[in-house]
Amino acid sequence: MNRRQVRMLSIAISLITLSASAAFAQSQARVREDKTPIWRIDGAVMATTVPAGTTLDVVGNNGTGTFLKVIVPEQFGGHGEVGLIAASSIVLVRGTQPPLRRGSTVEPSPVVPEARRPSSPPPTPREHSEPGMAVRGFGQAGLTLLSAQESFRIVADQAYAFAFGGGAQLRFRNGVFVEGSLDQFRKTGERVFIYDGTAFPLGIPNKVTVRPLLFTAGYRFGSTGPIVPYFGGGLGLFHLTESTPFTEEGEGIDEKHTGYRVSGGIEFRSSRWIGTAIEGTYTRVPDSLGGGGVSQLVGERDLGGFEFRVKVLLGR
Repeated sequence: MNRRQVRMLSIAISLITLSASAAFAQSQARVREDKTPIWRIDGAVMATTVPAGTTLDVVGNNGTGTFLKVIVPEQFGGHGEVGLIAASSIVLVRGTQPPLRRGSTVEPSPVVPEARRPSSPPPTPREHSEPGMAVRGFGQAGLTLLSAQESFRIVADQAYAFAFGGGAQLRFRNGVFVEGSLDQFRKTGERVFIYDGTAFPLGIPNKVTVRPLLFTAGYRFGSTGPIVPYFGGGLGLFHLTESTPFTEEGEGIDEKHTGYRVSGGIEFRSSRWIGTAIEGTYTRVPDSLGGGGVSQLVGERDLGGFEFRVKVLLGR
């Protein structure tokens, strides 16, 4: 290749680069309102929010014109990646061309004229992908502060217990959810002998186990966002057992009691399929204690208490 041909090739490459840059920059839009969301390209999680007046580079649309593809600005956490913004949230900058529609030549401006704008904004990309109903499994662990504090202090020297368990949740797009779970907490203390209103330790290990089977219905606020508060309430069946190494079959305590619970928490969605939650629960199990032994001595009748737990949820 001679010098003239090399020069002509260099000029051609420069023209192609300038043309591509001009085509890329020909579409710019200005944001109409403060805190306008830009979604990740898969529509699952919000990438950032931008204030009114922000100018964005428009590089295309999602094929329907409802959402436009824009470059996430660097000053709002972007690193050159492409996101989605609702067409009704922006207006094209004067002198620029509308972005190309996939499969056609030139697309009309995605901005709806003021006189014909819909009364409500279009749904977000997440709402399009949100199922009407979804099942999720979860595991959980937490700390229970028992209502029968004196009884457990006398028997086990502690008025708290670590609980763990798991379950399944059925949730709906409108925010309603129902779930069932099976938990367990266990305390090993010492059998005592009560004489004349006083408890005397016997040095015999005494194991107390409680297994709550819980059913809860509740509501999740803003179920499509990355941070979701929720609350709920329901019923539970509490299985209480107490035994020592010398307990014969048919001896010891083996009882079932009905209880009530209310709960509330905040769920954090780290991805479409994984979430974590911090939850607080109050449980009341009336008349489950106090029929004899230490609980009767101190006048405590409730097996419930406050629990603070962490949940890990798998599924949509």
